[in-house]
Amino acid sequence: MARTDVTVLELSTAANQIAGISFTGNSTTGIADGHKFLNGGDVFVQATKSGTTGAITFVTPATAPGGDAIEDRSYTISVTTVPKTLGPFTPSIFNQADGKVYVNYQTGEAPEFEILPIKMVKQR
Repeated sequence: MARTDVTVLELSTAANQIAGISFTGNSTTGIADGHKFLNGGDVFVQATKSGTTGAITFVTPATAPGGDAIEDRSYTISVTTVPKTLGPFTPSIFNQADGKVYVNYQTGEAPEFEILPIKMVKQR
């Protein structure tokens, strides 16, 4: 199986959509092969976890000057229905060759995660 794309939900600052957005119904359940989403450096991820506390990891393909790998960024998500906001994700550190950020879930616990990538779009 392959990593699956997740659509980034765009919220309008003009309509103040962030106040009325529902995490439930818009989020995506974690899968064993992980997810990926398009990133322009302005994307945040809201995440929840059921069952027990677990880790969500954002893969970093970048290297530091001198060639040392930059460590993947992991967050511990406690059991909650209130989404934890993660990011933004600097493209030069987090973007893969396809311009997307790759998300991994703690082994065996992917179905207990819910994620929702979001970005604010300024309206003039």
